[in-house]
Amino acid sequence: AQGGAAGQGRQVAARPLDAGPPAAAMKAAVLLLAAGAAVAQPACDKPVYLTFDTGHMGVAPLIAETLKKHNAKATFFLASEPTLTGGTTLDETWAPWWRERVAEGHDFGSHTWEHDIFLEDVL
Repeated sequence: AQGGAAGQGRQVAARPLDAGPPAAAMKAAVLLLAAGAAVAQPACDKPVYLTFDTGHMGVAPLIAETLKKHNAKATFFLASEPTLTGGTTLDETWAPWWRERVAEGHDFGSHTWEHDIFLEDVL
């Protein structure tokens, strides 16, 4: 496929490439955080920013529950991506979930609409 105006004619992958950690590793990390696993560290006097990309939304409820439990705020970067349950992350199925995150005071950013990967960037 060829990129449009934003892609300036660059070739894009037909579907997103998995550039992140395997889903099992991500789920394990979230479960450890949810269980309260922590390593003693000196106090931090600088801010820590939590950011999440939409992805397949498989662990989204657990992430939201963990953030709420610890009264932590995060920034969610949204892209219209396929979910494990069908549909996409920005369709009406997920709208109530996103509204809850807004009400909880989280921040949001754009991670593009289609999450295209430019082949020149990965070859």
